[in-house]
Amino acid sequence: MGILQKIKTGYLSLSFPKKLSCSMILITCLMAVYLTFFAFFSALHSIRQFSWELADSYASNICKQLENHFSAVTQTTTGIIQLSSLRNAGAPMTREQEAALTTRLRSDLQSKILTANASHGIHFSVLNIYLKNGYTYTHYPVSLPFKDYQGCKDYYTASGYLGESYSSAQYVDILEKDSGRNTYYVLLYLRPIYSPRTYEQTGFLLCGIDEADFLSYYENLASDVMILENDRYIVSHNVRRDHIGASYPGDQTASSGDYILRQITHTNLSLVIPNSFYWSVGKNHILMFVASMVLIIFCGILMAVFFSRKLSKTLSDSVLSLKNFIVQVTRGDMDARYTSRGRDEIAFLGNHINTMLDQIQASIRREEELEKAGELLELRLMQSQINPHLLYNTLESVLWLMESDQKTQALELLTSLSGFFRLSLSKGSFLIPLKNECKLLEHYMTIQRLAHSREIQFQIRSSIDWENIPVIKFTLQPIIENSIIHGFFGYDQARIELQIDQDLEDIVTIQVTDYGIGILPEELVSMKNSLAMYPPPENLQHFGLYNVNRRIKSYFGEAYGLTLDSEFGEYTTVALRFPCTSGPESFRRGKDPQAPPWAQEQDTKVSGERRYRLCFPA
Repeated sequence: MGILQKIKTGYLSLSFPKKLSCSMILITCLMAVYLTFFAFFSALHSIRQFSWELADSYASNICKQLENHFSAVTQTTTGIIQLSSLRNAGAPMTREQEAALTTRLRSDLQSKILTANASHGIHFSVLNIYLKNGYTYTHYPVSLPFKDYQGCKDYYTASGYLGESYSSAQYVDILEKDSGRNTYYVLLYLRPIYSPRTYEQTGFLLCGIDEADFLSYYENLASDVMILENDRYIVSHNVRRDHIGASYPGDQTASSGDYILRQITHTNLSLVIPNSFYWSVGKNHILMFVASMVLIIFCGILMAVFFSRKLSKTLSDSVLSLKNFIVQVTRGDMDARYTSRGRDEIAFLGNHINTMLDQIQASIRREEELEKAGELLELRLMQSQINPHLLYNTLESVLWLMESDQKTQALELLTSLSGFFRLSLSKGSFLIPLKNECKLLEHYMTIQRLAHSREIQFQIRSSIDWENIPVIKFTLQPIIENSIIHGFFGYDQARIELQIDQDLEDIVTIQVTDYGIGILPEELVSMKNSLAMYPPPENLQHFGLYNVNRRIKSYFGEAYGLTLDSEFGEYTTVALRFPCTSGPESFRRGKDPQAPPWAQEQDTKVSGERRYRLCFPA
């Protein structure tokens, strides 16, 4: 204790520059020792995680190569399905026609096979076609447990690969073939064939690719790498070839960490890599890093001891000057400013304290104003983003009509465009009557009819007086636009219905139903997930629907908004739900308002229901 007391007393008797110099040397030495031990032991405990991340980049690259390979298989089979000779095989034919068609199909398939081999290194060992009308084709002889379409369907349905609803392409089995000198394996790929017009399943394309084609990507990666089909069966193994076709024990990929499983995108295959590979990759690099860090820290100690005494004098003067300035400010002298004669860190800090004193009050006021205006700005911005391309596309159509000497149609198109933007201004109003929103739809559909030669049948169904219900401007138009552009893509005719209801709690429900192509189940799930996200994802594709949903939620609350329902090939329904708030006096509901002038009221047997139909002939 006596020695420590003497050291303390001697330290307190030193001048500030000497105290600073000694403190810097001591702190630097302690920190250097601490960092040395911390880096060493931390590296020892973290080496597994570091090597894991390093090796993961290699595994990701291999997985990407596999994805490209299987994507090339998908592209090749897509080209086969689109062959005209294959599509003609689905029609009734005589034996002579069938023989001629088979010859033509064989020639077309041989060209596709050679292209796949030359461009992507894909070798097909199985290529069979089974059509629903009884036509079968075999390019390579192979023994399979079925011979026709129904047998193929029954076999893979019993195996769990095909369901009652829409079935997608997937890898289904592994075949073992003997070439005489050695044994090789063929991975089977089953792809249903659908009619491009009726979307009805008309057959199956069963092809097999050599396992050796993709084995080369990971053959030398580690000692126990494999590919699984549906996480159940081993379809490829780089070492234990006798395990191919066997069931895979799923508990090996559990939290024990024995194996790492990575899904191969757009397939039902997975890449499995042993964890020992991650431990070994990069281990020497980590050890070299630790040794380099220890050497750098040791050199830093020597440099700190040498330069600390040189810099202590200048640093101590700057610190004392900054300390006196801060004391002056804390006593209430807000006019005090730090004056620096140098350009070191202390001078930088003092100058920024000066700036802080100048701006702190203005920043607080500006933050309050921005917070108040934030929500309104967001709503206005979202509204201004609707239909930015409508004006450009319409003017392009007008120019084309003028060049074609169709002046009457061009004048009508300009009139509808003018009416559309006149109503869209609405004197700056955020809420407009529902009849005005429907008037916007009239102008928009007129523009679509004239610009794209489409026949649009539009019908409004309602048992309530809906014309003066307040709605957010541009609520229905983006939905109708989405239906016309996506729901009736490739169609010359379109039929859209609008159902308007209101419950006892004054909650308005507007259902927009188009009887177009519909939405695939997986795409419908993706769209619903995107609508629920906030902020929106970067790859958002249906911005119009998201915009409408977000504006309703922002204005009325999270309990309201937009929902989607669709049956592929049948219909798509977009339902809007929001409270019926009181609009301006100029459009509050009165006694039995009249139908809009552009709608034709029709009789109906449903009591209390009124229907309006708007039809634009092509």
